[in-house]
Amino acid sequence: MRVRHVVAAGVIAIVGVLGSAGIAAAQTTPTPTGQNKQAACAKATARLPKIQDRETKVEGRITKLQSRLATAQQNNHPDAVKLIQFRIDWLQKVEQHLKDATNLINSECQST
Repeated sequence: MRVRHVVAAGVIAIVGVLGSAGIAAAQTTPTPTGQNKQAACAKATARLPKIQDRETKVEGRITKLQSRLATAQQNNHPDAVKLIQFRIDWLQKVEQHLKDATNLINSECQST
């Protein structure tokens, strides 16, 4: 019985040491240097046309869905209205995410 307690205490001590070392390693992340930031900005700036193209496609899809929503409301199809509204809401979130990404790239990479 005493041996089990000693082994259990040893295991707990080892887990505690390894756990704190993992936390300490996670907290000491290196900060990006000037070259790293320039490289990241170059990649991000290169992706801007794709992001803007996707944003245009999403806006077009929202417009189409809004016309379908109006038709479904006129024809009294409540299930279709729910589904179309769900898709519109989702696409608006995607659109906002794309706008946020574009704004972030523009603000962070403006000075480089």
